Amino acid sequence: MNSSMTSRWPSRRARRRPPCSSTPSTTERSATSYVAPAGRFGDLRLASPAEVHDSGVRDGNYALQVAYDLSANSDVSVRLSRYDARSAGFGYVDPTAYGDSSGVLVRLLYPDQTVNRAVVSWQQRAVASRFADRVSVSTSAGANDRIFRQAVDIPFTPTAGMNIRSQNVTDVGSTGLRAEATKVFSGRHVLTYGVDWYRDRSTNSDSTETRMYGFGPPSARQDTTPKVPNATYSTGGAFVQGQFFLGGRFELGAGVRAQTIRSVTRATPGLPPDRAGVSSGNSAFVGQVNGQWHLRPDLNVVASVGRAFRAPNLIERYFEGATPEGNGYQVASPDLRP
Repeated sequence: MNSSMTSRWPSRRARRRPPCSSTPSTTERSATSYVAPAGRFGDLRLASPAEVHDSGVRDGNYALQVAYDLSANSDVSVRLSRYDARSAGFGYVDPTAYGDSSGVLVRLLYPDQTVNRAVVSWQQRAVASRFADRVSVSTSAGANDRIFRQAVDIPFTPTAGMNIRSQNVTDVGSTGLRAEATKVFSGRHVLTYGVDWYRDRSTNSDSTETRMYGFGPPSARQDTTPKVPNATYSTGGAFVQGQFFLGGRFELGAGVRAQTIRSVTRATPGLPPDRAGVSSGNSAFVGQVNGQWHLRPDLNVVASVGRAFRAPNLIERYFEGATPEGNGYQVASPDLRP
């Protein structure tokens, strides 16, 4: 239909979306333990398929997002989410299935984990500024509550041995903030820059019971010394990245990021006072450049070079005690660097 014919008829008024909208979502899963196929896995050999015990999980994701249009070019949204997991574990195969007759059994279990998170975001489009065309800000708060259990059975003889049962409870409260702006130059070059920051506050407790049997009356020893002190971990950074179209066939991307990381231990019941106030501060600077050459509509040549980092977490810095796998002892290393 040509334009002259279209102009003769009044167009139907576009249906405007409501200023407020909500989107709920729910996902639940119940997975049983899986079966490992027969075959060779390094030095281990399974003559027939074997069940991997403790490899199942029951979990669910629940979320609700509510958005409200403040104007034609501005909106605010709130997202609430929750994750629940039950009966999860690292999984193990009966040692006799691969020829281990020692009777040693190690089980690593996550019987309960809950993650709650709330995010509030604001976005302004069509900003009349020489520095930005779009601005967005988001802030978040969350809590991650987790239980980790370990069960180790070590028989010395058919009638004597040792059983170890331990539990770690970790509660992590988090807060975060991110602000980002985007500017388009010459109708095709895009520059994005901003800052972000988040903080974790971790509270831990540990309990271990070691039972000996077969050497007279059974004996038990209790230990409630935390393996990781209560601590705070915070990190923030500033970034800028751009996407530039140079000529008809070449596209260039580049970005840099400066990051600072700081952690400090807090007073922890069961640990000596000198384990509190131990702090560590690091910084990192990274960048990346990538280029894309469009040889043909169906063929591109891409080259990229960059530098990245990973900062040590609280467990890697401050954990001190026997490792969960039971094959070593880890000493606190607060001076680890990214």
